[in-house]
Amino acid sequence: MSQEYIKQVTVTGDLSSLARNVTDMPAWCEEVAKEIWEQKPELGVLHVQVSGVAAAAAGAAKLGLHIAEDPYAFAEDILRRIARHPKITEHFEGSRAFFDTNITGLGSLFLFRNVDTVNYFDRFSNTGYIPVRRGDAHVIGRDEADGYIGQPFEREQSNHSMGERVRDFFRHDGSRDLDNQRSGWLLARFRFHGKEMTFINLNLHSVPFEDVNEIVSQPNVTKAAAKRQRQIDALLHELDSEGLRDDAIIVAGAFNAQLHETRLLNDLSSTQRTSVHSRTDERGNVDQIEQTDRHGQKTVTVEEHRFDLHSIHDWFFRLGRGQMVKKYNGELAQVAFQGRLLEESVFFQPSRHYGINKSNGKEEFLRHLCPAWGDRVLYNERMSDLFRHDSFCASGLYYGIVGENRPIGEWLLGGTLRARRHAHAAKASKRRDDHADLILRLKVLFELKTPESWRESLAANITSLTARCQQWEAPRWMPFRAVNWIINTYWARLPVERNPNILAAHDTEKIPPNSAKGSLLAAPSRRTAAHAAALCLQCAARLVRLCLRVIDQHCTTSEYSVCAMRRLANCMRYGVMERFPSPLVSTIIDHEHALPYIFEGIRCAVGRLHRSLSYLLSDVLEAASPEDRVTLVTRHYTQLRQAFHLMNGRDLVSFMAYPEFAGIVVTTPSLLRLIYLRARHDCRVHEDDCWRKFEYDDYCQTATLVMDSALSDDKRLQEILGYGYLSVAGHFASGRFDMDSRRTETFRRILSAHPEWRRRFKQMTCHGVEGNLTADLGRTIPDKKLRPGIYYIWEEGYY
Repeated sequence: MSQEYIKQVTVTGDLSSLARNVTDMPAWCEEVAKEIWEQKPELGVLHVQVSGVAAAAAGAAKLGLHIAEDPYAFAEDILRRIARHPKITEHFEGSRAFFDTNITGLGSLFLFRNVDTVNYFDRFSNTGYIPVRRGDAHVIGRDEADGYIGQPFEREQSNHSMGERVRDFFRHDGSRDLDNQRSGWLLARFRFHGKEMTFINLNLHSVPFEDVNEIVSQPNVTKAAAKRQRQIDALLHELDSEGLRDDAIIVAGAFNAQLHETRLLNDLSSTQRTSVHSRTDERGNVDQIEQTDRHGQKTVTVEEHRFDLHSIHDWFFRLGRGQMVKKYNGELAQVAFQGRLLEESVFFQPSRHYGINKSNGKEEFLRHLCPAWGDRVLYNERMSDLFRHDSFCASGLYYGIVGENRPIGEWLLGGTLRARRHAHAAKASKRRDDHADLILRLKVLFELKTPESWRESLAANITSLTARCQQWEAPRWMPFRAVNWIINTYWARLPVERNPNILAAHDTEKIPPNSAKGSLLAAPSRRTAAHAAALCLQCAARLVRLCLRVIDQHCTTSEYSVCAMRRLANCMRYGVMERFPSPLVSTIIDHEHALPYIFEGIRCAVGRLHRSLSYLLSDVLEAASPEDRVTLVTRHYTQLRQAFHLMNGRDLVSFMAYPEFAGIVVTTPSLLRLIYLRARHDCRVHEDDCWRKFEYDDYCQTATLVMDSALSDDKRLQEILGYGYLSVAGHFASGRFDMDSRRTETFRRILSAHPEWRRRFKQMTCHGVEGNLTADLGRTIPDKKLRPGIYYIWEEGYY
């Protein structure tokens, strides 16, 4: 019987430091094996690489897996510790692996839960696909293996002397030869339940030092980044030539992407108001950059083997799980922009480079290279279609790093992509994330400021709750049914005099026990019931602080599912809306992770989570004081501008009511064009457009508010009118009723400042019904009068 979904885990990691120091090998393998077997997938994939630059930096005479003293034993040790791990062998029936220690230095391991449904591709076979056998089929040390295709990007001879390569890495004049370096790819193709999927292990070009002169002379794209781009283009061209265009493809490996260090250093200098100093060598090349503050203290030092932000180094790159420096992570944007390869949102801290601080024994970012997201997992559109999930598949796709809470080496925090294909998996799999919803709701119940007697009563019922959970046959609904039972037993016991509405107990009792809407965080979907609960329990501030703690935990461990975070956002909204202006808004704005998480969710999330976070942000701004709004715009100008591009008309209207946010639109040409296209009077909805017809009125109101915010700046107002914004007056004049005097006053002031638009305004509005303020304004404009005089008509005469 064919299976409609496949759950998979893909892990990639660079083993450069392991190859030189095997003491971390057990910890690394244990973390990788745990990441795979804990998810109980149908397919487990591991890609390992050893960067050639690690050998160059260490003065080694070998590349790739050859960095190890005994490459064969090194590769065999990895396979033994992972493929033959007791938990792995218990769950998977077979595995295939190829560790190329001769040419590319790459290794790929594939674990299959059911080998009867899997075939691997062999281009030298008559049938094309060959069934996978039970047991282990591992190949180490050979130049090629059945079912694998690989080659270096440089297409050099495999017998090329490595000692010669290391010497050639530096030219005779002392400058770096970036072309003399090993990089390559290794491809394997499988058929799962009739679907062809291709997995590519990749190691792109990288440099083992900070090229300070390159940072100064190449402000846009460095030579190393340009070379990596050419290698990706060559790989995609090779895939097309192999006929894999229609395959579902995952490319996981050492992309070795770097941050845009020039922009990073410039922004640090401007925000900290530091002085920049540089030093040149005897050839005139810059070999050191330093930034010092007004007290003469060094804040930044960049040298050939040093990238140090001094006192803020580790804090800066970890802040918000790397979100502070995420905007500089744009090297792969060109690939994603062209739609050739896609990447899930990067919401984890940089994956390189880590070490142990000897003074305090804690793991921190090393200071010899700029931290970056070097290990990545990308996929094409075909693969994206396979593991896209609906809103019920809470844990459908996870993108993060392995071993985040355990020191496992310098280059070892590889990327992992856990995917669940098709929404059917959500109905059949028992996942830890399903129970995270229940845990979150229990935390909310216990953390709220409630009478101790009722809290003890709830705690006493936990045993009975557990027994009930075991009786419910549908595991997916267990968290919702459990919390529904808690609500019906706990909230109903609150004294009536302390809670007159009893959290709308009558409505709650009407909810059937098997409904997901019976949970605590879904119950506040009724605004009046949630508001009454916040007032009666006097817990708005405590509730918001609890939600912020959960966001902190989620940003650190990604513990909660999409559904849990959506309900958390709804719960947080009602805490914020308890007072206007709310003193809790300052707490949210000053929080380290709250707004970055909300903005990232609006940008990347889909469906109900996107809407919930948009509503939360709108409520935060509505309850904010003017000072809080100014602070928000100052700190998050770029994120707000991106969020405005993704919001619907109704959300934009709520934002544009405040001049602080309308000013963002006025100064952003792309937003001005977007709103104008949405608000054109003669617009037609394109089939690929993301907005709907009912949002037309919202965009017209947004356009009017934008014009109102620009009344004090005549130059900006002329620019906005040049886009054609005044045409929205025709929409308001066509309705039967338009009693908004503020909007009419906006049009009156615009026509007073720019009388040249009066004739156009009259043509668009004068045909409106009586009583419509906009139409009445158009009718008050006098008709053009012809001046009296003599008009001559000249005609050609014939004589």
